Amino acid sequence: MNTRFLKINVSCAGRFLRSISIPTTKIEPESGLIGKSFDEWQKEAIVSTLALCNYNGRKAVKTLKISERTFYRRCNKYGISVTQLRKENRDDGNSDSIHAT
Repeated sequence: MNTRFLKINVSCAGRFLRSISIPTTKIEPESGLIGKSFDEWQKEAIVSTLALCNYNGRKAVKTLKISERTFYRRCNKYGISVTQLRKENRDDGNSDSIHAT
């Protein structure tokens, strides 16, 4: 593997203190994100988080650390129906998931 160095100049109050070199490695993007638009990534993140939170919108909002308003705007934008997903996954007969009542 080829190691590269990032050179950083450190200064304080406009006065140069010193230069440091930090070794860096090439970070490979996750294969699931390659070629996807930001909108596709956001939609996938919302649907995946909903699944992890047993299709509970409020838990998904907390997990994603976004406002409830933003969450439901994005759901609307991407055609995601929390109620429909919840219903579909309960009708699945998937007994290993726990649903809040």
